[in-house]
Amino acid sequence: MLFLGNETSLDPNAWLVRMGEHSITIEEGQEKNYFVQKIYIHPEYIPSNNSHPGDHDIGRSKYKF
Repeated sequence: MLFLGNETSLDPNAWLVRMGEHSITIEEGQEKNYFVQKIYIHPEYIPSNNSHPGDHDIGRSKYKF
């Protein structure tokens, strides 16, 4: 799975998810692109900065099929 988009954006329209990707330089024909419908951020998420590596940096996303 490959996430394409602005990694800091919480706007689902700024994201595209590509599944079935093995090589990003070669189109192998198995890839499927999906738009993101909703992003779910961990409720205790702390972004990283110069003095802290961040915490709970995991989320979920719902795709438009």
